[in-house]
Amino acid sequence: MAGEGRQALLVVIDEAAQIGDLRRSFKETMDAYYVKKHSYASMEERLKNKPELEFRLKNRRRKLNALSHSQNSETLKKIS
Repeated sequence: MAGEGRQALLVVIDEAAQIGDLRRSFKETMDAYYVKKHSYASMEERLKNKPELEFRLKNRRRKLNALSHSQNSETLKKIS
């Protein structure tokens, strides 16, 4: 109950000081910050796999290049 009384008093003080708009702006700014922080963490997680994916892509390109220069290249061209 004491916590509620303090909160009510703070609301009355804030209203008297007319900082409602500032408080709202601060909350919006904090919300935007947390959205960007989450987005950044998500990008970091995806980028963590980048070296492995680049290695797999390079390996597949190498294999395709070798296949296109082998005896099987005619079969590959007929399929495409």
